[in-house]
Amino acid sequence: MILLYHHILPEGPAPGFAEEDGLTFRHSPEGLRFHLTELRRRGYRFGSLDGLVRQLDGGAREDVRSAFVTFDDGWRNQYEHALPILRALGIPATFFVTTSHLREESACAKRMGPAELRALADAGMTIGSHTRTHPDLARLDDTRLDDELRGSRQDLEDLLGKPVTLFAYPGGSLSARVVRAVRRAGYEAACSSYGPARNDATSIFWMYRDVISESMRSLRDRYRLSPVARALLTFRVERRLREGLHRA
Repeated sequence: MILLYHHILPEGPAPGFAEEDGLTFRHSPEGLRFHLTELRRRGYRFGSLDGLVRQLDGGAREDVRSAFVTFDDGWRNQYEHALPILRALGIPATFFVTTSHLREESACAKRMGPAELRALADAGMTIGSHTRTHPDLARLDDTRLDDELRGSRQDLEDLLGKPVTLFAYPGGSLSARVVRAVRRAGYEAACSSYGPARNDATSIFWMYRDVISESMRSLRDRYRLSPVARALLTFRVERRLREGLHRA
């Protein structure tokens, strides 16, 4: 499975954050560490997302006991609280970041800046694009859509000095037109927020991801963590997504 995280924050108040910052998608550092160690105990093998993409490109299907870690939005708390845990456990992760603040003179205290992103890359983490401004891509005209996709990729490549090939759709919003634009912008793969389902070559531009609750004990967690349930649900998830893309 591809795990999806946003904020990694200690329990309690979060000064400086507003409702639009999406604090409902929040895990504690202890919760993140519990997830990773518990999944490893259950026999899951952690790998890099770009490695999975190469595997899917080769015609294989995502292994039922593989796990991949991703973070969206580029919040500084991911650098402060998640990176030390990932390094201690020897687990790679992909960070999908927005870039508009990187092009401004004033720093954004809530999001990772150039120094943090370079440090992530130096630590062996992968940096992917999450657009410049986190818009609803399906609502943009072609010119703005192209700027968000190509522009954010160029921002990151200029900063990191290496190719940026992975993308994640802000808010999970996508359509057939958006998927085509992501391909044209030069990305090799893209993550959605749909799931649970197993990934293969046909889903490489809307790879399925999973959000697990802090406790890993909810009913949703149980079927997401069950290979049998995931196999049964894969067809339903894929059919629903493809029908939506066809209508868009």
